Amino acid sequence: MRRPGLKHRTGTLSVTRLAALAWLFLVPLLAGCPKEPLQVEPLPPAAQALPWQAYTILAQTAEEKAAAYRIRATVQYETPGNQGHRLNALIWGNPDMPVRLDLFAGVGVLAAQVREDKRNFLLNVPEEQTAYAHRGSNKPLLNIGTPLPFTLESLVYLLCGRFGPVFGYEARLLENPPLRFVLDKSAPVQGVLTLSDTGRPLRWDGSPPSGMPGGIGYGWTLDIAYDDDAPGLPRSLSLVHESGYSALLQIRGRETPPELFPENRLELNLPPQTVVNELGEGG
Repeated sequence: MRRPGLKHRTGTLSVTRLAALAWLFLVPLLAGCPKEPLQVEPLPPAAQALPWQAYTILAQTAEEKAAAYRIRATVQYETPGNQGHRLNALIWGNPDMPVRLDLFAGVGVLAAQVREDKRNFLLNVPEEQTAYAHRGSNKPLLNIGTPLPFTLESLVYLLCGRFGPVFGYEARLLENPPLRFVLDKSAPVQGVLTLSDTGRPLRWDGSPPSGMPGGIGYGWTLDIAYDDDAPGLPRSLSLVHESGYSALLQIRGRETPPELFPENRLELNLPPQTVVNELGEGG
């Protein structure tokens, strides 16, 4: 989608430049390394199945009650041998796409702006007067020098306690205790989900059991801590990769607007001098 008055050029994003501020860019879904087979049991009856049933009820209820949101957060990330970086984030949107994200490198210093809907992704870097656009269902993944296993859309679902669109609604019990479930292949992400006795997701492990194919989440774990003042909503998301990469997203404030955001509040208007890099189409 070309924008009048803006310069367009095609190309790809530089990993080195974007890693410095946790930009988003397109990466392929990579297969993990298979290991020795492991027997995965179907969901058993009675008590062992109850936590998953509780999870599905929580997930379905969250979808029914989904509302507009405005979230303030901090993002801290580290790469191997690096002291780490910190960004402030403002995320807002309606239950359905689009989602808007503003990243700040300091107090009032706008580092990047993002708008993503079902088919379009736009990243603006004001300081460089440069934007990156992508069209297609193959969503960009967050990146901190190595691809994170989630899209912006998936992270927003997690922050809003909407786990169904991320982890799905079907699984098989792997072991008890702890209550670890292998996510069904129909789930948007693959791996193993650990639940509390009441069905809350506590940890996601992107490395699947032995003998099952891996994906972009191979080597990653996600730990979810909950907010005592907002039952069912995460207080923080902690992502760690076995090679030394990590990212911590902490909620600093939430608002639930009484009405949906109007379309103009979710737009990302680029200044006329912005150079737009077209990243092509995917899916």
